[in-house]
Amino acid sequence: MKQRWALVKTPNSDDFVRVGSMSFDGGSLIIFEDGDRRVVKRAYGPGGWLSFEWKEPENASEVQA
Repeated sequence: MKQRWALVKTPNSDDFVRVGSMSFDGGSLIIFEDGDRRVVKRAYGPGGWLSFEWKEPENASEVQA
């Protein structure tokens, strides 16, 4: 499975995250490293994220580990 990049805007920052798979449940956004949804990469509570969009980072300095 090809992983894609996403931009998650939060109240305090913009996070570029490589997405293996994701889940949206009751306002929470969970991004997984793998397609089997076993390894959580990022988790945002209902008030912890503002928007999500598929987007490639323009340079490496935008990417957070």
